[in-house]
Amino acid sequence: MAHARRAILPILLLLLPAALFAAPALHVGPYLQNVDGEGAGILWETTDPVVGEVEVTAEGQGPRRAADKGPATFHELRVAGLEAGARYTYRISWPGFQSDAYSFRTAPPPGTRHFRLVAYGDTRTDPAVHAAIAARIAAEKPDLVVHAGDLVADGRNLAQWKPQFFDPAAALLREVCLWPVLGNHERNSEHYYRYFALPGNEAWYAFEYADARFLALDSQQACEPGSAQYRWLEEQLAREHKGWTIVLLHAPLFSVHPTRPISTLRWSLEPLFQKCGVDLVLAGHDHHYGRSYPVGPAFDPGRPVHHFTVGGGGAPLYPVEMKPWAAVVKSTYNYLVLDFDGDRVAGRALDDKGAQVDAFAIDRTRPVPAAELFAWEPAAWEHAIADAAAETPPSFVEGDTADVQMTLRLPPAPGGSVRGEVTWQDTGGRWRFAPATAPLAAERGRDVTIPVRARCRASEMYPPPGGTLRITGGDPAWTFRNTTVALPPLRVAPRRSLRVPAAAAPPQVDGRLDDACWADALVQDGFVRADGAALARTPTRFRLAADGNCLYLAAQVPLGAALNTAPKDEALVLRVGTGRELHELGVNGEGALTCTRSGDATWKPGAQAAAAAAGGEWAVEMSVPLAALGLAPGAEVRLNVEHYDAGARERSEWAPTFGHEKRAGWYGTALLPAR
Repeated sequence: MAHARRAILPILLLLLPAALFAAPALHVGPYLQNVDGEGAGILWETTDPVVGEVEVTAEGQGPRRAADKGPATFHELRVAGLEAGARYTYRISWPGFQSDAYSFRTAPPPGTRHFRLVAYGDTRTDPAVHAAIAARIAAEKPDLVVHAGDLVADGRNLAQWKPQFFDPAAALLREVCLWPVLGNHERNSEHYYRYFALPGNEAWYAFEYADARFLALDSQQACEPGSAQYRWLEEQLAREHKGWTIVLLHAPLFSVHPTRPISTLRWSLEPLFQKCGVDLVLAGHDHHYGRSYPVGPAFDPGRPVHHFTVGGGGAPLYPVEMKPWAAVVKSTYNYLVLDFDGDRVAGRALDDKGAQVDAFAIDRTRPVPAAELFAWEPAAWEHAIADAAAETPPSFVEGDTADVQMTLRLPPAPGGSVRGEVTWQDTGGRWRFAPATAPLAAERGRDVTIPVRARCRASEMYPPPGGTLRITGGDPAWTFRNTTVALPPLRVAPRRSLRVPAAAAPPQVDGRLDDACWADALVQDGFVRADGAALARTPTRFRLAADGNCLYLAAQVPLGAALNTAPKDEALVLRVGTGRELHELGVNGEGALTCTRSGDATWKPGAQAAAAAAGGEWAVEMSVPLAALGLAPGAEVRLNVEHYDAGARERSEWAPTFGHEKRAGWYGTALLPAR
């Protein structure tokens, strides 16, 4: 028997996969990290644990070596004691393997006034495009490269890092140091922190190269005043620096995407950048190319900032729009080459085929001509106007006619006195203004008041019209590019009210809506987007009924857009305001119910809910004890219903609250039946 086993063993060994006997192989890299004037990090990854070594040499010098302390699959070795601005050759090795020789140059001495920087970003999704761009970047022979984030589609997925990022850019990364920032697709993954060796906490960090300082931010984490990142940024900018200051971050402060909202970081960071002398801001996130006019102060001290969007490294392209601050925009794959020469930088943006998209020059010593300046103060004023409008109660419409008579009170204009005119735009021609264009004049430091007289049929009031305030004169004069300020759309809302019918018998809460009580309940519809800008794309209908014990809700929503499936993600929410309490009861597509009372998630009202899909619709039924709401039969209550369409990413409300969903005073009213 033993002889038979010995005879079978060689045959079994022949049948085993060859991979079991393969030698450790190179998986990722080698690539450079954190290269400065004194040393360089050399990183790589192997398929199996080995003790790796790197050898760095320069002409006429002996080799310098660094080695792992023990076997590992990920190797991060730093070679120190190098000379600034010198060319070095390196190889990596482990027992049984030695790589080809590659080379790199250390950072030049501080204050060097000539260097080439290349910026690109959003390389996720299409490795072929990324490979083409990386090859063209390598051909430019840059001194360093920065990446604006979204290196891969999902940073938590380890399997994506090699094919989407490291393989397409392998030749570039071997010989040029790339400095990245976190994008939203990295999802703050541990793999990002393992693959990159960066200064500081690595989420946000600073480094210097030649006569430039770079400040890399994490736009996914808090960066508003008071946050740890903002305090760090203030400290960095407070340090004296006479050369270029370049900020890297993922989300652009001056986007040219036609529909994406303005990044809230604009209002926190841009004033600080102008005050502290930031020269360039390089961002991604939007998959196209964009260059802004210089954004800077017209009336206050400060320095203009140049913003670039370079998110065309391989992710699906986005459309573009010529925003007021935009100098050049194009929906194309791209990378940006910046050649620094003292106080001047010459820039070229190119696409993945090498065709030129943009060319420009920036001279830090030259005052920006007024015709080229996108003034910050009007942009900040427009933001202040929008904030003031957001706190203004809407004009509630009753009956068949929307008749708006109000006075808009805007914050004082920046700089001083202004003269101009206000024009209202209604693309559908449904609204009538008296007058359509009105003069405007405001003295220094005084609120700007704009009387509004407008009318349309109530059934046609969405989307509501917006306005444009055009400045034609003032002291000091508005001679910069942006002399118009957008006024937010009129805030109009139907005054919702209903009489809740009595339920002779309580419905069976099963999501079927086949109970007799629903036959007598009027259908409520006409949901409006939560921001009040348009009617909801996804129509929602609901009905209410009540008896002496409970309030009952039935709602129907067309199927087609994906609904939430996790119990924590409400798809339909009933909100009831009583006195100082706000009761919120949400049910999702699986019928899972969540309840809060004035933010207290431990509230147990004894409510029931069920959801069901049938006949091309998703339906929900809900019952809520009146006692849990603090209500008695015959009471009048403030009430609202909200629908969240996960597929369309749309929130809509029966009584629009313009983003103030907890402001019960703007809800509709419901009169409960008496006993």
